[in-house]
Amino acid sequence: MKKISLFLALALLLMFTNLAFAATPDLKGTWTGTAKKINVLKCSSVPVSLAILNQCGMLFEGLLTIGTQNVNVVGKIYNNEITLKGIYGSYGFTTVTGNYSTSPSPRIVILTIMLMEGSDFSYYEEEYSVFPLLKQP
Repeated sequence: MKKISLFLALALLLMFTNLAFAATPDLKGTWTGTAKKINVLKCSSVPVSLAILNQCGMLFEGLLTIGTQNVNVVGKIYNNEITLKGIYGSYGFTTVTGNYSTSPSPRIVILTIMLMEGSDFSYYEEEYSVFPLLKQP
């Protein structure tokens, strides 16, 4: 009897674990928001959009626009953590990290944006706030 109970408990645990990992959200579509940023000159706000064009399970690709800068990006989502990487221009490179949430509505909360530019990949001297991107209908 103990073996049957243990077997059932193990089977239920495995079933719920598989369900938790199997639910990769559909990120395709356009996500928009506004980021505050600071640099050596001033504080300002910039529009940010992420158009996710294709998704294959946890991997996706699309176009990130920060102000007037367009960056083709690839990314992944794992355990609701999102990472993006992309190259723009001749020597530009960006990385973005964030989290996916469904409460109170689907959103991607951007935690960090790192822009590097030039042949030596020097950092931009600017910092962005934490901000949400909301999925557009």
